[in-house]
Amino acid sequence: MNAPAVRRRRWLLGLAALGLGLLVASLAAWFMFKGHTWQVFIERDQIQSAIDAKLPFDKDFLLVLTLRIKALTVRLEEGSDRIGADCTMVLNLRLDQAREALGATALADARLRYDQQRFCFFIVDPEVRSASLRGIPDRYADLVVRYGRLGLQHLVNEVPVYTIRDDTLKLKLARAVIKGVAVHNGRVVVTLGY
Repeated sequence: MNAPAVRRRRWLLGLAALGLGLLVASLAAWFMFKGHTWQVFIERDQIQSAIDAKLPFDKDFLLVLTLRIKALTVRLEEGSDRIGADCTMVLNLRLDQAREALGATALADARLRYDQQRFCFFIVDPEVRSASLRGIPDRYADLVVRYGRLGLQHLVNEVPVYTIRDDTLKLKLARAVIKGVAVHNGRVVVTLGY
């Protein structure tokens, strides 16, 4: 057999051995972590601090409505899988060339998202569950609620509420996903796993 054929055969055998080794290591890691879960505890005060850093929040919509979120108080309901909030807003609505400052309060909630690259939990997808509008004509109520939700999205979407700092835990959670979220004893308990 000539030298190039021997080198090619050795190279292919080495490549096959490397591929087999990677496959075995991947399977071993999968079996080692399969079924394992980790819990992360996020305190209400941590979430409140992350949101307070962005308040007051102002947003203009279509030259008709200016929304100012003055206060947002985090509310954690026992057993819930969402983060609730009481929100106080001021709306400047241009009605018939007059600009009026009107008040509103809303009850909203949102869910958590886990970013595997940054090892952070973010608040996403806020929903307005109920709203109390003071001084706003009924025909504008749907418009105000819709833009109030958009304002909340701009405020809370991608607000990092908790970051995992433990480097050994980061290695274990590099590919983990959220398996469950629940409020227990006044804090959010997030279960991560594979």
